[in-house]
Amino acid sequence: EHINWVGQLNRAVAEEAGGAYTYRNQLQAASGKAIDLIQAIRGIDMPDVKQQHEVLKGLKQMRFGSLGEDYFFVLNTDGVVLMHPLNPALDGKNMRDIEDENGNKPFEAVIQAEFNPGEGYTTLNQNLFEDLNPAPMLIFSKRFALWDWVICASLHVDPTNNKLKNRVNDLAQGIPFKLNLELNPDQCRFGKFLSAPETKKLTAT
Repeated sequence: EHINWVGQLNRAVAEEAGGAYTYRNQLQAASGKAIDLIQAIRGIDMPDVKQQHEVLKGLKQMRFGSLGEDYFFVLNTDGVVLMHPLNPALDGKNMRDIEDENGNKPFEAVIQAEFNPGEGYTTLNQNLFEDLNPAPMLIFSKRFALWDWVICASLHVDPTNNKLKNRVNDLAQGIPFKLNLELNPDQCRFGKFLSAPETKKLTAT
């Protein structure tokens, strides 16, 4: 059983490393590239409106993730879509009060997630964007205060992996990774046997 405990521990850590942890790193790296794009265009001498147009055009073309299918969308802090690469018809639409099947308002959560400390995670289904296929998404939103924008890196979550989807939901709610194992190996039956006074007497002789 002691060996089994070690195996369970290794599997739990590997699942986290290959799942939610990887997703989080991909989203943060992508968000960093979006900020790099903004800073590069901000360095060009042109009016703010032109800079914003160029940034939105650049973000619209950017993709990331293992399959190159994950993308950015941009809201303002009122919840109005400034750019969605897969459905331009949404541009100008306020999504703040859109409800999911459970009556939650995920876009309100997207907007609020980034205020403290300026960034955060949310989950939503892609079909909340009109005419798009259902797909669970993990969103990393980051505020660009100068333009009153919320830049959202959105990553597809494997819809067949319920355990991973649950972990992603925990991540979005700020719930830390838990092993769900007895962390002290001495508390498994084999460990208790080794630490029992009777066993110690035998090993002492």
